[in-house]
Amino acid sequence: MLRLTPDSPENIPRLPEGNTEITREPADVLDIAGPLSIPDKAITVLRVRTGHFTINASINTLCKADRLVVTFMGSRGGGRDSVASLRPMFARRQWDVLYRAPILAISDPQTQVDWDTTVPREGLYMGTFEHDLVPEILALVNKVCDEIGVDRNRVVMAGALSGGTSALLVGSRRREATGVVATCPYLRPDKYREQMVATVTRAMGGTAEDWQRMSDDQPWRNNPLTAMRDGINEGNDLRVVVAQNVRDPITINRHFPGLWRRFDIDPEGGVSANGRVTAALFDAPGAGHGLEPPEFSRPLIELAYAFFDKPVEAAPRRKKEKKFRAEDADAGPEQDGGRAESGLLPEAVAKGQGKGQGKNGGKVQGQGQAKGQGQVKKQGQGPGQGKGQGQAKGQGQGLGKGDGKGLGKGDGKGPGKGEGKAPGQGKFQGKGEGQGKGQGKGPGLGKPKGLGAAPPGEGESAGV
Repeated sequence: MLRLTPDSPENIPRLPEGNTEITREPADVLDIAGPLSIPDKAITVLRVRTGHFTINASINTLCKADRLVVTFMGSRGGGRDSVASLRPMFARRQWDVLYRAPILAISDPQTQVDWDTTVPREGLYMGTFEHDLVPEILALVNKVCDEIGVDRNRVVMAGALSGGTSALLVGSRRREATGVVATCPYLRPDKYREQMVATVTRAMGGTAEDWQRMSDDQPWRNNPLTAMRDGINEGNDLRVVVAQNVRDPITINRHFPGLWRRFDIDPEGGVSANGRVTAALFDAPGAGHGLEPPEFSRPLIELAYAFFDKPVEAAPRRKKEKKFRAEDADAGPEQDGGRAESGLLPEAVAKGQGKGQGKNGGKVQGQGQAKGQGQVKKQGQGPGQGKGQGQAKGQGQGLGKGDGKGLGKGDGKGPGKGEGKAPGQGKFQGKGEGQGKGQGKGPGLGKPKGLGAAPPGEGESAGV
């Protein structure tokens, strides 16, 4: 469990009132291949051609330190003010009192347009579908490090909400050591708001089909969890701190669970098993879905800096508690080449009668819960031949209680013409007496699909 403790009022640093700031765009365009001539002890806005894109960046060198903080903006408010719409917007470019380091604040070039709409603009620093902005941002970060004398392995990227999403998408792809601080970020594209997807797609100059194609072919461009996983697997020296407000109605249930599940973190906060991701919770009722309040800003940055500076400490994976287990008697032992497995029952038990479908396990009607307690996969002893008494499921051992109607091909009663060679015995899901007609042409117990997904019932059944 890891929770941020808020500062007492007397210890809260005096932070600038605004989280973002819109400024004029410089008239001169610099080339990333040439010197940027960044002045010391000043806040300077530069316009840099980085390749396909031209990026507006604010560089704050008021506080000298051995690390560089790179900040990312969230969405821009909607409106029809063409002057402000075309100007760069920077996040926390004057927050050196908090970060205690030089700050490189980057404006998303794809949002510096006049949309003539009230819809907020978000670009997530992706560039366009044809041209990826991230490599050019990373080149600019390294250029600034070199010019101000900061080691390239001492970079922290920070953002909140969609700005936190951007920090994760960009930082995860950086080869040098990088720390990322993301507050209440959006983490799962399948949970993004439709409006957010629409605005990002518009900023990227494409359609919903283009977005889906990118999600399938290049998921690291719009999926932070995939970007983090891939970056770590490829050997990037990445550390991440995600701060989550427990009162945020949007991200706490839709996005945050993806983080702790993917990286094996305690849902109440803690460090991942691989030692590279920390989740820290904070309780700020007034903030809701928004930035962390000032009383949590310093504790968050202190936590992040300490985590980034210490060696990676991998820990054993958490033992996951099994809330429910299938009973061995229900699952049955291995037999006839099959394997019985016990499983978890994550879903609540419902009551009622249902029908389960399966081969040789039959169409079982009984009181059982879908998603059964155990999966029983059996291979019968060989096909039975003959048109004889047969299509019915014998009395199998399974998870439903009640009379079941079976459709299996095994020993049973049912329609048929003549004596057939019926298959071997096995265990299938569904406890019930088979009703069928004749002793049929049965291929052994095969791979029974037993109770399948039965609508509600008592007991837990999940046939195979």
